[in-house]
Amino acid sequence: MKCLSQNLYCFLASGCLLFAVNGCEWDDALTSPGKATVDKQLLGFWKISSLDLHGKSSSTMIYAISECSKIDISHPKWPRGAMIIKSLELNSVTDNSKYLGIAWPTRNGNTSYINATTYDLESNHLLTGRKAFMIFKYEIDGDGLTVYELPEEIKKRMRSRLGVEYNAADLLQEITKQTAWKVRLKGERIK
Repeated sequence: MKCLSQNLYCFLASGCLLFAVNGCEWDDALTSPGKATVDKQLLGFWKISSLDLHGKSSSTMIYAISECSKIDISHPKWPRGAMIIKSLELNSVTDNSKYLGIAWPTRNGNTSYINATTYDLESNHLLTGRKAFMIFKYEIDGDGLTVYELPEEIKKRMRSRLGVEYNAADLLQEITKQTAWKVRLKGERIK
């Protein structure tokens, strides 16, 4: 039941996480939220289109990305160097105000990855542990944002190689080897 509730948290919060896909997938982030640093290029307002399997836009959302440390309702348990992601889905009346999306980048050379999880405002804790994190690759080009995900078959092979007892360093090593990333979201900055 705990795993189901965590997946439900991730599903409900996926709109808040900027990277709404198939739920949370990894037990670890690539880097610790305690050592998070903000990617200033991500801050601001974005119009994001989610792409379906055929590369067509399936939904559009507006995202506000802010630094955790600069929010007026900042909570002492939020990772200071992370970012809060709030969303408004244009074709939905769902209210996920119980959850906040928390994200922080990991850089490896010239490649940027995003670690995303959920902060539960009612229980005042960051979701961690069993399949609490989503990890994506992203690129910013001027006012454009492209977010990539790994195909499910690649993630299954990675999970098989990692086994049950992997850590963040093991996951980072596996993620950085991957070349089969596919576009999941396209965004443009709202000025």
